[in-house]
Amino acid sequence: MAYEHWANHLARNTSIIVDLFHGLLRSQVKCRVCELKSVRFDPFNILSLPLPMDTSIYTEIKRINF
Repeated sequence: MAYEHWANHLARNTSIIVDLFHGLLRSQVKCRVCELKSVRFDPFNILSLPLPMDTSIYTEIKRINF
């Protein structure tokens, strides 16, 4: 199924930019009651990823004698 969605995207968008920077995101939702699954494929060119937050600050102090 993913191959078919990607082929459709490439049929409408053909370039070196698509080759280098586009991808296909698969998402799935599942009902907790009936367990029915819904799968979706969406092309993307920007993917946001969370960055780890570091609460510490590191500094280095060097003393220079003249």
